[in-house]
Amino acid sequence: MQYLITFSVLVVLAYIYMLAQFYRGWKSLSFFSASEEEAMFPISVIVPFRNEEENLPSLLLALSAQTYPYLEIILVNDHSTDSSSDIVKKFQQNIPFLKLVDAKGEGKKNALKEGIARSTGDFIVCTDADCIPGNDWIKTIASYQAEHYCDMLICPVKIADGQSVFQKLQALEFTTLIASGAGAAGIKKPIMCNGANLGFSRLAWERSVDELKENEPSGDDMFLMMSIKKRNGRIHFLKKEEAIVETVACETIPEFINQRKRWVSKSKSYSDFQVMAVGLEVMIVNLLILGYLSYGFIYPIAFKAAILIWLVKTLSDMLFLSKTLDFFGQKSLILLMPLFSVLYPLYVLISGFLGLFGSYTWKDRRY
Repeated sequence: MQYLITFSVLVVLAYIYMLAQFYRGWKSLSFFSASEEEAMFPISVIVPFRNEEENLPSLLLALSAQTYPYLEIILVNDHSTDSSSDIVKKFQQNIPFLKLVDAKGEGKKNALKEGIARSTGDFIVCTDADCIPGNDWIKTIASYQAEHYCDMLICPVKIADGQSVFQKLQALEFTTLIASGAGAAGIKKPIMCNGANLGFSRLAWERSVDELKENEPSGDDMFLMMSIKKRNGRIHFLKKEEAIVETVACETIPEFINQRKRWVSKSKSYSDFQVMAVGLEVMIVNLLILGYLSYGFIYPIAFKAAILIWLVKTLSDMLFLSKTLDFFGQKSLILLMPLFSVLYPLYVLISGFLGLFGSYTWKDRRY
């Protein structure tokens, strides 16, 4: 029992230390303020899509309203079977810098490669078809890159918190991921990025394109980040509200679980120690709570240990998030933290197991 107690204390202390490092990194990130001098280098926005007829009109309207003039937008059709391609062609009539590419290979990674191969910009920015950026999105990214040249620029993403508790819980969880990734980048130990809002230099892409793990259908963003990190490339996080891209929450629980299974599944191919260490720490501290709860049916005192660990973890999470949610305009989500913390250990167990050992569906394809 003494060894278990010692192990538990060490795990909890490691978790607190991890969050403290993320918080230190977040605080070290200055809010970006662009200089008056206008950036003037070409940027290519690449959007792979498959069967996105419901989302493309909103995205294309947002892209057509971008205030940055040195811009080309390339949408890559990954063998859509709906009217997605026709929607893009219709918008092309009014957006001269919009290009449509029909992918030859299958899958997002192939679509991304083919889109970048057809692009001309010195800097590449990726987003997804279900995302909505603000009008100054690319202008903000260009200004930052002009002042702080980097190989990869991790940009903020948030989930619209919607009306239902389920949607708000997704928004809260997603913000914890983005904020943790930002904090890690702030201490120059990047562990996370999201292809829904990600920029990188053409040179960095060309040096890393062969390390995107073709055996994994998704994860182009994470594998690209780990490749750039491995060769000590410059990876920054852009802390600026105008750079935020908004995406949508899953509508149903099965859709949500399927998405998380896909996210977890690619972790089998991770090789970055810091990325794996953070994932392992989060899993262990949550499994520790579940373990003590289960042990409590035999020795009731274990219930008290589970509650204590849960309480310390929850308070630590709330302290960290209280400093980051305001940036995303979602400060009220902190009220859901107690409910989120009750559900999260079980969620980690289920999604972790299914992601590592199960299959999932993505864009009407089974993996």
